[in-house]
Amino acid sequence: MTTYKGMRQMKISTKFFLFLMLVIVSTKLYSQNADSLVQKAWNEWNSNNPNEAEKLFKLAIKTDNENPRAYIGLSYLYTLQEKYDEAWQEFAKALDYLPNKYPYIFSVWLTPKFTQIKDREKAGIIKLLESLAEDPNAKRDLQAAVYDVLGEYYESKQNLKKAKEYFKKENAISDWTLIGPFENISASGFDEVYPPEFEYNPDTTYEGKNSMPVWWFKIPAIRNDYWVDLTFYFSHNEAVYYGNTFLYSPVKQKVWIRVGTSGSLKTFLNDKLIISCFDENNNDLDTYIAETFLEKGWNRLLVKCGYSEITQCNFKVRITDTLGNPVQGIIITTDKQPYNSKSISEVRIIPNFAETFFQKKIEENPDHPENYLLLSDCYLRNDKAIEAELVLRKGLSFYPNCPIFYLQLIEAYARGEKYDEQIKTYEKLLQLDSSIPSAISYRINHCIRSEAFDEAEELIQRLERQEGESEKVLQHKIDLYSKRGYIEKLINISNVAFNKYPHNWNFTYLQAFSAFQMTRKYSDAIKILRKYLDIKYDKTCLYYLADFYLELGDFKNWEKTFMKLLELQPAAPGYRYKMAEKYSEAQNLAKAEKSILEAIQICPGCAAYWNQYGTILRMKGDTAGAISAHKEALRLDQTNFSARETLRKLEKKSSIYQNFESYDVNSIIKKAPSANDYPDDPAIYLLDDTKRVVYERGASEYVREILIKVFNNRGIDVFKEYTVDVNPYNESYNIEKAVVIKKDGSETKADIDDNLIVFKSLEPNDIIYLKYRVRKQYGGRLAKHFWDRHNFNCFYPIKLLRYSLLVPENVNFQHFAQNMPDNPDKKKTEDGIIYTWSIADEPAIKEEPNMPTIEEIGKILYVSSITSWSEIIDWFSGIAQTKTRTSYEIKEQIDSIFIHNEELTPVQKAEKIYNFITENIRYSSVSFRQSGLIPQKARDVLVNRIGDCKDVATLYIAMLKEIGINAYYVLVKTREEGTLIRSLPSIDFNHCIVAVELPNKLQFCDLTAHYHPFGTLPDSDLGGFYLLIKKGEDKPNYFNAKDFPARNVNRKVEITVKEDGSAIIKKTFLRYGGASYAYRESYQGKSKKEQEETLLNSLTKEHSDLKLLSFEFLDIDKKKLTTGISFVCEIPEFLSEAGGFKLLKFPWTDAYEKWSALSKGTRTYPFLYWTDTDTITEEINITLPKGYRPVNPNYTLHLTNPVSDYILEIKLNKNLLQGKRQMIYKKVRISTADYPKFREFYNRIIKEDQKQILISKVNHN
Repeated sequence: MTTYKGMRQMKISTKFFLFLMLVIVSTKLYSQNADSLVQKAWNEWNSNNPNEAEKLFKLAIKTDNENPRAYIGLSYLYTLQEKYDEAWQEFAKALDYLPNKYPYIFSVWLTPKFTQIKDREKAGIIKLLESLAEDPNAKRDLQAAVYDVLGEYYESKQNLKKAKEYFKKENAISDWTLIGPFENISASGFDEVYPPEFEYNPDTTYEGKNSMPVWWFKIPAIRNDYWVDLTFYFSHNEAVYYGNTFLYSPVKQKVWIRVGTSGSLKTFLNDKLIISCFDENNNDLDTYIAETFLEKGWNRLLVKCGYSEITQCNFKVRITDTLGNPVQGIIITTDKQPYNSKSISEVRIIPNFAETFFQKKIEENPDHPENYLLLSDCYLRNDKAIEAELVLRKGLSFYPNCPIFYLQLIEAYARGEKYDEQIKTYEKLLQLDSSIPSAISYRINHCIRSEAFDEAEELIQRLERQEGESEKVLQHKIDLYSKRGYIEKLINISNVAFNKYPHNWNFTYLQAFSAFQMTRKYSDAIKILRKYLDIKYDKTCLYYLADFYLELGDFKNWEKTFMKLLELQPAAPGYRYKMAEKYSEAQNLAKAEKSILEAIQICPGCAAYWNQYGTILRMKGDTAGAISAHKEALRLDQTNFSARETLRKLEKKSSIYQNFESYDVNSIIKKAPSANDYPDDPAIYLLDDTKRVVYERGASEYVREILIKVFNNRGIDVFKEYTVDVNPYNESYNIEKAVVIKKDGSETKADIDDNLIVFKSLEPNDIIYLKYRVRKQYGGRLAKHFWDRHNFNCFYPIKLLRYSLLVPENVNFQHFAQNMPDNPDKKKTEDGIIYTWSIADEPAIKEEPNMPTIEEIGKILYVSSITSWSEIIDWFSGIAQTKTRTSYEIKEQIDSIFIHNEELTPVQKAEKIYNFITENIRYSSVSFRQSGLIPQKARDVLVNRIGDCKDVATLYIAMLKEIGINAYYVLVKTREEGTLIRSLPSIDFNHCIVAVELPNKLQFCDLTAHYHPFGTLPDSDLGGFYLLIKKGEDKPNYFNAKDFPARNVNRKVEITVKEDGSAIIKKTFLRYGGASYAYRESYQGKSKKEQEETLLNSLTKEHSDLKLLSFEFLDIDKKKLTTGISFVCEIPEFLSEAGGFKLLKFPWTDAYEKWSALSKGTRTYPFLYWTDTDTITEEINITLPKGYRPVNPNYTLHLTNPVSDYILEIKLNKNLLQGKRQMIYKKVRISTADYPKFREFYNRIIKEDQKQILISKVNHN
């Protein structure tokens, strides 16, 4: 039985339950209502109503103040408006109501709402991070990053003790031995297996980059934050480095090996690859996590890190259990230990926890826009530009007009180096909302760069009305006033900026610099910098402060400041090198030696440090030690010419150039011939003397001495300017003397601008004297080689020319002299053997029309230590093949090209991609030899839509590879560079194309030939010298026009002549093969009116009164092997009068006319007869007026010679006069023996083409 008390309790419980249910339902309703408001807010924002969106976000918060989505949405809105304080405050509120806040904290890490204000106490970020550092529930991945940021924060507040405590909590490995550099030019070292990958021998020296010796060494110091910064320990760029350590585990146990890096990465455990990433990213700690097992006992851990494109290279490694906690019982040592390299453990790559979290959120709620943004923030934190771009694009499919997505995209494009897309997106932002601060800033910067100063000023004022005198506004004003040269305004605004934002380093430095400029007191600048250091303890500021102390003469404070720098960067050898330099200048050699030895201990492979050490020892009087140090500098870097020169002096050796014989310049000048001796020449080379020195391992240098006498004004015009031929990528130069020597012996110095020399006050009979030195510093696989080409004649007479080459006895090389004897004089010296080629009283090459290039007919010496063309093939393959890697953008473009999935043959596929590239990628004509030899990445060429010959070739190879077709680079020396050359192996090419491997054929394609159809080459390639970059190839070849589709032209002309002598003419012209490019080049892409004007211009040259009636093109917009044009025109006076007769000249297209090139009856050099066609055939049918008949109408002529065949046939069929004319080109090169016959042949054709036919009226009575 239920008692009253029990019934009462039941009623109370029921009421409580109903109340509880009411609360739950109400909460859900509030939450659902809030979510609805959040969604409406996003929709309003997508409809370009940011104010309404803000109201709705706030209303959602008022409706349900525990709804995190509303806070996050509002935070992103304020981020777009660059209200970072408000943006962070809203985001921080959201964290309080999230069941799992840690992924959200991870996402915000590198966003401006976090980074811009984290040091401000009122923001509360540091307080939050400190609570996270102690939070037992926090993800350990996140906590490690928290320790890192807190370490940096306390370092900036001069609390180094606390900073180091936080850095140490990360539990990163600090014991490493390193080795390097190994070659990584063009990222080629990523796939290269260097010795450290299969052995660890700490006592062995290996051959590294540029043939330098490399060895394992233990790092003596590490950055405070435990990043192993490889740019501290090594002095080479474009390199691969290895870090090695040994781990002892008491048991076999599962661990997570976590690696963060700047650069490409491979990580090996017990010689097994566990992590691999080719892309050179700048990312955070723990970016790559591999779950695997440590074997019981010793384990070898090897990190391979490389860079070739970015400026940083470093890594940080942590080992934890699967929860992120430090693994207990592990012992770490750099000493070599026995390990089981045959152990095979499973490896599982662990995805980033925050990325996984938001990916799931998007799956659950694809209509929640904030999740796309949060995931993109996670990606961007670790430089995953493509992933960020893709997720933002997905978000844009739901919210196509929401500007925050475009702002995030700009960051993704910036990291992905998609600069054109970045600009387009800024413009899109301005279209969506012209008040967005970042978009306004973009326009301001653009206006300042393009000097649209008034517009820039208006935009700055507009931005200032929006956000007041912000840091950004003040920086824009500084940039504008600086660019305009408004010094007074610049000083005033700098004062305002510094006083308002003393934490801003740019404002601080400008203020310090301005203070010194105004007062000339370093103390004023020092005071400003010290004030900044009280706010933010910063390496850059300390470095400039030290410089100011030094300029002030305060050596004591300079030294103290550098010691502070070393506290912040204990592993930075550059500071120690700088200190050694300054101590040396102050004659404090003990401290100088100590500093440079510390630098060498950190970076033992730096030749510059050893060279400096040698200098210090020399100053101390330790000659033997100095010699040893300079030798080590040279061992490490053969191109350290400073060490080389100093070493010779220390060893009591004269200049290496003393080995060569020298000419007496004054004597040559006195004996100089006069203009009367050379009446046909404007100038003469009195002397051209080159002395080249080759050192072991390929380093080389030369000195060139030139004397030129100008006879007249023509000579002055030719030689008043002289450009020293140097390659800025791998050669340095020094112009030792450049003067004009007058008749009285006085000298006038030339003006020198880089490598351009201008000889002033040059008059007839003056002499130019020039002496300069060039030092070659090639890197990569060819670093140990040398090669050269030297001309021994030119278009001016030469009195004396000599080329001397000093080569070590143990260095082998080849030499070949073209059109001259190859019997050098040899002289043995203690530095090697001198080979000398010389010539005297060489006459000028006399120019002839259509003569071969000087590269072919000149006297040229070739030298090369490269033994075979296979070495060139291996070299270029190494620097270029990595650039053909695929990417998301390439895959996407391939999908777009083959969107219809039609069944295509390999030829059709290759043609489609060829057409895409030639039609969509702009060709930038940069000299092959002067643009650097390394192509851009295929992905970058596609993204930026521009590239030179090797860049577009790279893209083609990459895209073909994506569809399973092999293709190869082809290095080309185009025909204008000369043909029939026997060249020694070198890199003397000026062009790059592609060879496509198709069934039963290797198809050559020039991706710069925008108007040429697939399967053809432009005329400049035909006859050119080429080298196929394919394994197994070992020699170059020449392109033969016969191996490509015939370049034929067919013309058919129908002419109806009226009684009055006028004519209606219909012409149909077809071009085949490579010849088809001409019509595309002239007419493609033009409007109908422009096409008509172009056509008329070509037709009215002979008939100015011609009237064009109609025209049409065949496949002018398609890259087919055939293209054509058909047109109808009217000519009023087609027939001319001659007495009682009419005269008709057959209107052959491109009729042969007198050619000045054939004016001489004999020649010295061959005649080059280049044409863009193989055969031209023209048929003309002329319908005469009734009653008219030609006199002697039937005529046939066949002319032939080794160069061409000419066929002419004219016949009458009733009143239809038919003519056929054909020219067949068989040969390009006409020898001097064949030239007279060709000249006769050509002149005969002219007569035939100009012949007129007499037309008489037939009398029918």
